[in-house]
Amino acid sequence: SGGYEERTDRDHRVFLTGFTWEVRANSRHYHKPKQKKSFLCFRWGRSADNVVRSYKYTPLTFLPLTLFEQFQRAANVYYLLILVLQCVPAISSVPWYITIIPLISILSLRGLKDLSNDMVRLPFSSVLCLSFQMKKWKDVCVGDVLRIHKDQVFPADLLLLCSSEPHSLCYVETADIDGETNLKYRQALSATHEDLTSNPSEEALSSFDGVVRCEEPNNRLYTFRGQLQWRGEGLLLDSEHILLRGTVLRNTTFAYGLAIYTGADTKILRNSGKVKLKRTQMEKVFNKVVMGVSMYWQQADKPAQARNTSLNEELGQVGYLLSDKTGTLTQNRLLVRQCCIAGEIYGNKSSFFYRLLT
Repeated sequence: SGGYEERTDRDHRVFLTGFTWEVRANSRHYHKPKQKKSFLCFRWGRSADNVVRSYKYTPLTFLPLTLFEQFQRAANVYYLLILVLQCVPAISSVPWYITIIPLISILSLRGLKDLSNDMVRLPFSSVLCLSFQMKKWKDVCVGDVLRIHKDQVFPADLLLLCSSEPHSLCYVETADIDGETNLKYRQALSATHEDLTSNPSEEALSSFDGVVRCEEPNNRLYTFRGQLQWRGEGLLLDSEHILLRGTVLRNTTFAYGLAIYTGADTKILRNSGKVKLKRTQMEKVFNKVVMGVSMYWQQADKPAQARNTSLNEELGQVGYLLSDKTGTLTQNRLLVRQCCIAGEIYGNKSSFFYRLLT
């Protein structure tokens, strides 16, 4: 199922076919050239490195991104249009720099504030044992064999090879993934447990040459399908053999794992959404006001008209309302509510005015 087929060889060994993700243990020379790289808008490569980039801006993207975000605010677009109009001498009554100075000041201050907030999201890199040497998270590559100690966080999605516990069990805390604080157990394959724990030396783990063929990186946290091909055998893998990035090793002295997915390919990061532009409710209201929602007459389906282009800065603002007669305000559409004639009140007798008089 799922596009994978089972095949049996002459010795009645079962092999799954159809997997397109291949991980070769202890083969950096094979995986390093396949890591994803990017330059400007161009990207190439297959597997992600283990550097998690949670910041939005880079030296090349800061200016275009911050301008794009700033002009999501209707007020900034409005002042930009006013600036364009003021550059036309025939319709402008004030110099253009009267508007550009405050506009640039506002854009610069807000851009610097966003940049300072983004710098807090710079990559974090902890230390772990990689190839029996202390390395940082960012140095982890697909195919590396890692040693994780008690209370350390798993830096990548790993295939459990063996552990310090009997039968190569290990206990993990998944609170950062599903919010559950109760410990869950994972267990290595019996083949890797028996061979690697019977001779638990650095040479044996460094010479481990198994090949994992499994499904492509995805966001399914509780399922995994794959196969470990080692010493002529095809060993089936499922989620019970996988240690997910972000989980914590508990009640286990140490565990050895083979990096399957790293960085943006890990399941926890596949479930993370992109950083979105956040707006307050006040900004949403201002956007509607500036865009002229209140300058529209619904009954006649007509917008307001500006008959003088020299007052663009005060467009839509009402300071005073003068009228020479009531008909100008009411459009001569008057309805009789109540009246009092010779002490007799006519009209709606349930109104507050009627109760007050009586």
